[in-house]
Amino acid sequence: MNENESVQTPFSSCCINTINAHSAHNHMLVCSECNDLIKLYLDPVAYRNYLRFCQTKDRNVIYGVYKEFNVIIVQKNSGKF
Repeated sequence: MNENESVQTPFSSCCINTINAHSAHNHMLVCSECNDLIKLYLDPVAYRNYLRFCQTKDRNVIYGVYKEFNVIIVQKNSGKF
C-alpha cells in the first residue's frame, strides 16, 4: 500500500493524526482536537483486559487496529472518562 491509499478505520481523522504524531514516544494520548483518551497496545492480552474494563464501566469506546497497534479510544463525551 502506498501513502496515497486510505485505510478504513473506525477512528476519527483527528485521533488518527494524534496517533501518527505521537505514538512513537507515548502509548497513552489525548487527542488535541476532540480530547478523547487514546490508548495504544502492542500486547493483545493487555488490550483485551482494558477493553473489558471499559465495557464493565459502561464507557463509550471505539476500538480496533491501526498500524501495529490495538487501539482503544475512550470518548470524552460519554461522561465516564
